[in-house]
Amino acid sequence: MMMQQNIKYFKNLDNFLNCDPLSHMNIEFLKDCFTRENYVQEICQLSSTLERCCNLSTIFLNLQYRKFYGETFSKLCSGLSKCANIQNFKVDLCRNYIKDLGAQELSFVISNWVYLSILTLNLDDNKISDKGISELASALGKCVSLSNLFLNIASNDISDEGISELASALGKCVSLSNLFLNIAGNDRRSVNSKYNLGSNLAQCKNLSNLNLQLYSTELGNDNISELVSGLIKCKNLQALVLNLGDNNIGQQVYENLGSDLAYFTHLSKLSLQLYQTEISNNVVYYICSGIKYCTNLSILNLNLGGYSLNELAASHISSALAKLTNLSNLTISFSGHKITAQGASYIGSALSKCTNLQALSLQLCNNNIGITGFKDLTSGLVNCSNLSSLTLDLRQNQIDDQSVLYLGQAIAKCIKIFNLKLYLRYGNRLSNQCLSDFISVIVSHQSIQILELECELVRMIFMYQDYHI
Repeated sequence: MMMQQNIKYFKNLDNFLNCDPLSHMNIEFLKDCFTRENYVQEICQLSSTLERCCNLSTIFLNLQYRKFYGETFSKLCSGLSKCANIQNFKVDLCRNYIKDLGAQELSFVISNWVYLSILTLNLDDNKISDKGISELASALGKCVSLSNLFLNIASNDISDEGISELASALGKCVSLSNLFLNIAGNDRRSVNSKYNLGSNLAQCKNLSNLNLQLYSTELGNDNISELVSGLIKCKNLQALVLNLGDNNIGQQVYENLGSDLAYFTHLSKLSLQLYQTEISNNVVYYICSGIKYCTNLSILNLNLGGYSLNELAASHISSALAKLTNLSNLTISFSGHKITAQGASYIGSALSKCTNLQALSLQLCNNNIGITGFKDLTSGLVNCSNLSSLTLDLRQNQIDDQSVLYLGQAIAKCIKIFNLKLYLRYGNRLSNQCLSDFISVIVSHQSIQILELECELVRMIFMYQDYHI
């Protein structure tokens, strides 16, 4: 058992059971607290003790991957229901198959916690259908004091009706300031249905941090348009993560989404995930045209899918980055496209103007930036003198020894780098001598404390160190 930030952490259930129940106020049961062999008995013991924890306000339960359902789960819910003063509740029930009955029992407990302000539910892959999600939605609609909600209901059996009910419930949580919602992988939906998520979230006037995981959902064009229209009305929104990867959405909808980003000028963080989605250079143009108005952004993460984006898309991104002078954290995932030397030069030119960057991640593997493009890209890095974290994935880009030397020179001039992750070797024409010289630059760097490299480069580091001992 450890004490940290007023929370008691339990690695062993016996330590909890041997304490005075009235002494427990903020507790967390770590992942290995419950054994797989005796967890049914342990849950019963836990539940009996929880019934006497009258002062408990915070409880975190890690119960994932246990096929934990039926009478045992009912017993746990019975114990939790006696803890009337709960303000912060977190439970990880991933792959427990609690089904609708379990969701109903858990919902009943939540609906009676009148002081609940922070709720974290991981119900991923639990065979929950509309019936179970309806009960959960009803419970959430009663949580008028809820300010933070993390809800993962991915990979269940929820249809349009269930998602719509949940959206309506969220509209009643008027105190919400932070929301994470994952509905991915629920495949009982029609692309023609509407669940008004945007209009309901617009009722949450205090919403400042929103993370929507909507990948692999077959959302349909109307739902995306309605969602963005509603989010525009969330004037206090400061951080937005929107994951629309692996969806079949029309190009016009993406273009409208990009244009609407111009209304999110209050954002300080934006993450837009469009991986495994076929988008055109024109879509990138509209996205970047909207983003360049978000001049308050300090964190930007763009993950652009498809297989046909080229230097024109890179040019659009470069133009947008030139307007975002407050950026301190930038991630661009541009892998598997047709980015040539000219495209890399555009990105390098943009980076040279991002002088406030502290963290940079460029995922550019499987393109065709070549030697000239790599040189221009690394030239841009030199001006990022405040970088403390750098991740580069440049595998399969037809770069050679001279390119890597340019990179080594750039890294040597970034004297504040603390965390470095590099992926270079696979699919490039690099000699062992060049990599050895590059490793000597990295090893001699005074600031680097965290280093992640491909296995072959790691072996070279050990050889280099052994040689110089």
